[in-house]
Amino acid sequence: MGDLVGGRFRLDAELAEGGMSRVFEAVDLKYDRPAAVKVLARWLANDDEFRQRFERESYAAERVTHPHVLPVWDYGEQEGLLYLATPLCDNDLGHLLGERKQLEPEHALSIISQIAWALDWAHGRGVIHRDVKPENVLLVGGPRGDHAYLADFGLAKAGTDNTLTQAGHPAGLTPAYAAPEQWRGDVVGPAADQYALAATLYTCLAGHPPFHPRRGPSLREAHLHEAPPDVSGVVGGMSDGLAATITRGLAKEPAHRFATCRELVAAAETSLRRRPTETAVDRGRPEETEALDATGTISSPAESDVSPTAPEPALAPAAPSRRRGRVLVAAGGVVAAALAALVAVLVLGSGSGSGGGGGGGGGAQPAAGKVVQLPVGRAPIDLAAGRGGVFVANSGADTLTRIAPQRALIKQGAIAAVKTPFGVAVGDGRVWAVGPNGDLVALDPGTGRRLASKALNIQSDGIAAGYGAVWIFNGTGGTVTRVDVSSGQPRIGPIVRVGNGPTDIAVGFGAVWVTNTGSATLVRLDPRSGKVTKIIQLRGGISGLAVGERAVWVSNPRQGSVIRVDPATGALKRFRVGRPAQEADVAAGDGAVFYVNHDDGTATRLDPGTGRSKGSPVRVTGSPSSAVIAEHTLWVSDIDRATVAGLRF
Repeated sequence: MGDLVGGRFRLDAELAEGGMSRVFEAVDLKYDRPAAVKVLARWLANDDEFRQRFERESYAAERVTHPHVLPVWDYGEQEGLLYLATPLCDNDLGHLLGERKQLEPEHALSIISQIAWALDWAHGRGVIHRDVKPENVLLVGGPRGDHAYLADFGLAKAGTDNTLTQAGHPAGLTPAYAAPEQWRGDVVGPAADQYALAATLYTCLAGHPPFHPRRGPSLREAHLHEAPPDVSGVVGGMSDGLAATITRGLAKEPAHRFATCRELVAAAETSLRRRPTETAVDRGRPEETEALDATGTISSPAESDVSPTAPEPALAPAAPSRRRGRVLVAAGGVVAAALAALVAVLVLGSGSGSGGGGGGGGGAQPAAGKVVQLPVGRAPIDLAAGRGGVFVANSGADTLTRIAPQRALIKQGAIAAVKTPFGVAVGDGRVWAVGPNGDLVALDPGTGRRLASKALNIQSDGIAAGYGAVWIFNGTGGTVTRVDVSSGQPRIGPIVRVGNGPTDIAVGFGAVWVTNTGSATLVRLDPRSGKVTKIIQLRGGISGLAVGERAVWVSNPRQGSVIRVDPATGALKRFRVGRPAQEADVAAGDGAVFYVNHDDGTATRLDPGTGRSKGSPVRVTGSPSSAVIAEHTLWVSDIDRATVAGLRF
């Protein structure tokens, strides 16, 4: 195949070889970063059905942004071989267990919980992994512990149907972790992945799979008929509750297992008398903690510069609000009932980016052109700006973080929202957060008090707010749902078909705007009726969407450009920003437009009038997930580092 794959990946060393593929350590010469390149076996490339499914699923995976699904950077064919390029990880769980034999329960659950979230996300989209095992859990070390990725999504499914080999093994899968229904050749669902996840957790604790050592028919009979061994009988000091949780996950009948993978993890965490994992920053240091009174209002005797306000008046109807669709569909959730009792205050020194103790005095705002990094909740996936500050949806912590950049202080607070909040918007005097199954909550932007909530029971891939309504799009179904909130209580309205693959939504200039990646179009909706009033054809590769500075702005990362759309006429102007990328965001406001490159974490400022770049790209963070502008600062969330970067201009 040669030492250069896809014209950009230099193969340096072979890491592993199996029956279906070889994996190489590589360097992505395009972006000067380490990579892993998987080269599939030639017999797979010669299978026309596999080739078609590989290309289709790789194309889809390349566009997925989920914190615990291994990203796909590139894929293709070279010299008759199929290849797939991803980030290079530090380790995999199988190798880690080979080194340590067993993991402490807390360490094991911290990894398994991340994979459970990824699986529930996939199951919400009708995708079954089918080959969950330690070797498909990749790990990257970090200050908060191991960050886990689920790898080979779709490859196991693409490589086989529900058939058995002549040896009686489920074809293409791993016998030690295959569910009974896979051994029987039945049609499998999410419960099969949960079975494999429970078996993986068992392996982490016991040092070997539940039915081990077994081979061939003996292993098949064990999975089909034998009661799973009690892990507490293998591992001393194991709680009965944890053992019972794993046993339920390994139930022979899918209906007897948990409803979701995250429910399995929650039961396991409860048995260890631990709350579900929350990032350290959300708990804060004692001297930085504010209290809540009985009404849910934040109070702090040390704070004088920034204080809660009364409920704010409704925003002007045309105030821009946006939500970048990340297509994060995970387990369903319910609206949390209380405000989290925690707010941390950071005082930023001039241009230093260093944090200090909270107090009434406060230091200077960070100098223009300097980047500061603020820790927030786990997996910050979305941002929204409006009156009350910048709001961060922490999809891995079930909270929102409020950042209030006022005078010398940047104030942060964790607010309980919905299960897996991946969409947040500010509009009509309220902050709105939505979960994957349409669990919607309205919060007071000043106090965080819950004002309204409703379970909409719709797939929700993005949110915007304005004109007396909340707008939620379904990336799979290609629809937008108008939720009337003018009366204070959400009422679901018409569902409108908007095209193929909507990925972003925003309001402004008397309209609702939706980008469609599949058809490369920008759709304009009437805010009162929700009906489509205009379809503007763009060229392929569009990504982010922003409204502001007298225009609608769309990023085109494949061309390294930004498109300016006149909201009245639909006239287009294209501005070249920099090198192409897989994904990019755009933000507009306060006299500036920024193009945020997700591949290299840089932000490039544009003049809204001329479209010319103002200065060189500035590296703001490592793994951008969303971007907004507020208080002459570009705010960019980093989904992997659990931070929000602020670049003042």
